Amino acid sequence: MPDKLSLPATRIDRCRRFARQVAEGVARETEPFTTVSTERTVLRLLGVDGADSEGVPLPNRIVENLRSAGTLGQGAAVALGSALASADGAVETAARRLASSADPPTGAAHPRWREALAPLVESALDRIAANRAERERRIAAHPPDELPLLYAIVATGNIYEDVVQAEAA
Repeated sequence: MPDKLSLPATRIDRCRRFARQVAEGVARETEPFTTVSTERTVLRLLGVDGADSEGVPLPNRIVENLRSAGTLGQGAAVALGSALASADGAVETAARRLASSADPPTGAAHPRWREALAPLVESALDRIAANRAERERRIAAHPPDELPLLYAIVATGNIYEDVVQAEAA
């Protein structure tokens, strides 16, 4: 690729090193600052659904196990991708394994965790794009004076209870 800025290669390399240092520093600083809500959302977005034998939603149970193991800061996606990569299983199988207290997450990421998650991420992005397109279609179908003026937010932490409350609202 031709050099568009006419800068010396040493200067470009130096800038890239500085950028890498900044990015690594930000990652180090922010890694421990996640929330159980964020991690449950990530798991749901990646297709984790269902509940365990006690009726606890699998995303909730997995996040609870990650937090107990001290690995929540690494991210639920890393744990799920590692479980998928290590056993070549389906999302439900990996999720149930992560939700099981008999098999606590270790925190050691499988080297191919990202590769294992790639199809799930693509699927999630496709769902988001489709939902956004549907939302835009619905908005366009109503004149501006007919747009809903009120809406309700339901966020109990339990997706199944959220559905019940949202329908009631």
